[in-house]
Amino acid sequence: MYKESNEVKRQLSRCSFLTVLETAWSTIKQKHHQLQGFVMIQMQKWKYTAAFANKEVVFFVIHITKLLRYYLVYAT
Repeated sequence: MYKESNEVKRQLSRCSFLTVLETAWSTIKQKHHQLQGFVMIQMQKWKYTAAFANKEVVFFVIHITKLLRYYLVYAT
């Protein structure tokens, strides 16, 4: 009986962890898409960057910026 209740607790904790993970991932995706839209709009406003305002460049700019920020924070 003890093993059964322990297994049930383990399954419940696994299930709640997956629920939290799914919620977090959904929020991350939503915020990332909002950030892509913001960067796209800002790039279109400037005459020098307007020609480069497409999905691929925006994706690249966001990821390079994130990598640079993490490098500067954690490598120093």
